[in-house]
Amino acid sequence: MTTRVLLVTTNGTGMGHLARMTAVALAGKRTGEIEPFILTMSVAAPMAAQMGIPVEYCPSTQRGWHAHWEWDAYLRERLALLIEHLNIDVVMFDGVMPYDGLLAVMPQFPRVRFVWCRRGMWRRDAKVARRALARARFFDAVIEPGDLASSADNGRTAKAVNVIRTSSVSLTADVDMLPRDAARAELGLDASGRYVFFAFGSGLTGDSATVLRALVSAATLHRSTNAVSGSPWQAWQVATVKPWRDAQAAAGVLYIDRVFPLVRYLRAFDAVVTSAGYNAVHEFVSAGMPCVVVPNSASVTDDQEARAGQLQLQGLALTSSASAEPLNHAFSALLDGWVPTNTAPACNGSAEIATVLATLAARTDSPELSGAAVGEMSRQQSRIDTKLALMRLVGPVLISALRRLRGRRSAAIAVNAVVITDDLAQVAAHPADAAIEHLITTNHSLTSGPSTAVAYERARRELVRKVYSSRL
Repeated sequence: MTTRVLLVTTNGTGMGHLARMTAVALAGKRTGEIEPFILTMSVAAPMAAQMGIPVEYCPSTQRGWHAHWEWDAYLRERLALLIEHLNIDVVMFDGVMPYDGLLAVMPQFPRVRFVWCRRGMWRRDAKVARRALARARFFDAVIEPGDLASSADNGRTAKAVNVIRTSSVSLTADVDMLPRDAARAELGLDASGRYVFFAFGSGLTGDSATVLRALVSAATLHRSTNAVSGSPWQAWQVATVKPWRDAQAAAGVLYIDRVFPLVRYLRAFDAVVTSAGYNAVHEFVSAGMPCVVVPNSASVTDDQEARAGQLQLQGLALTSSASAEPLNHAFSALLDGWVPTNTAPACNGSAEIATVLATLAARTDSPELSGAAVGEMSRQQSRIDTKLALMRLVGPVLISALRRLRGRRSAAIAVNAVVITDDLAQVAAHPADAAIEHLITTNHSLTSGPSTAVAYERARRELVRKVYSSRL
């Protein structure tokens, strides 16, 4: 019997955790070991759905539709409904900090296995590390996908015990790349052009804007230098995807429509400039692309500096800080034709993880949780309920005032309407004062029949009424 798995991911606007779980879902479907369903907080949810994976969107607190004090209770209810109505065997969370709402739902489903998937290479000074890693004891298993730069890992996770370590995870293992001409034709690129792809997330802010400007400048200088010298040359064009939300376009940049999975189109580009995040590295570097990898200085837990430096030592990529001089040096080498001197190993971790999940579900023994861990999960439930009741008693106006005094964001933005829809396209495009409650269609194949699907939709509508009634 195929294992039914609920893959839960963080990410407000990015795709890192969602891309990793999409890879696991595709691998599991291919081998027939798991039947995956994704619950994600990323507005990129429609992209995963295009891959044929059932996806439901859950707004995080970043959307502002839920106050912090009520969101964990909301997440607990969302998880409970999906686990029950989809008859889930295993829940796997991919993220840095397992949410209180996730821990609180565990005691309700003693037969379900709960797994935490987290990458390694945490910064040694990561402030959340101690609290986050302490939550490993609540899970049946902790999985750490491999890292191409793991030999440089000396952070908080490097010596963690009772961890299942797999090969690296990347969509390159489960998605076929188009030939160069076909990829360019689909993206509308010139068949004879030279393109350097800029892959730095969902918006031009901070270091990413600095890096993009430096790349455009380097491409322009490279064109002028070759023209003056009279040597044969072909102009470089900087290309990037359109941002998720409106952002100021950079001069000299070609914007292409956002596509997913991007790995399918990698051969359309001659070189890449990217951050040193896990998914970016394991897509571009493992595909053998000539890359300049720029560590994100704002990363909270991910030791991108160590990863980038190790990749350069291994001859897999060039690296640079986000400062002008090193950027110019790295970009000059890239545009002059630098190529990797070594080949990265295949990233087959997604299939390995799918096998782990199926094996875990097949076990008949009871979860080996300590009495202290079980007690803590129950107390987590009680704390959420107590906080929710107390906050409702105090009232949203006073709560907002107290949060402002402490320098925190007020409880929640005004919501004048709630749109309940099975259309994922509405997740990112909606009126500012309307909350989106997305749910799977009532005839979805993962549900246990029409009656179960109708019951799920009814329960979701009741949850919407309970959560938003005081603000509509």
